[in-house]
Amino acid sequence: MNIIKKEKVLCPLCFEEHEVSDVIVRDNQTYKEVNVTFDAIYHYCSIMDDYFEDEDLLVQNDEAMKKAYFMLNQQN
Repeated sequence: MNIIKKEKVLCPLCFEEHEVSDVIVRDNQTYKEVNVTFDAIYHYCSIMDDYFEDEDLLVQNDEAMKKAYFMLNQQN
């Protein structure tokens, strides 16, 4: 987990206002029956020790996953 930014916000996981980190995490997902590994960005709540995405990160991570999928298919 690589921290790229910290910001004090109302956390939707623990419902408290505190510093939430934006982190880069190596993620794995299955797309079109292929296991795809890519770098995803999530918000991280240290109180709940869990990650969450807002709508912008959801779109960004989906694009990163699809890009990794197409790069993987070009190699084969």
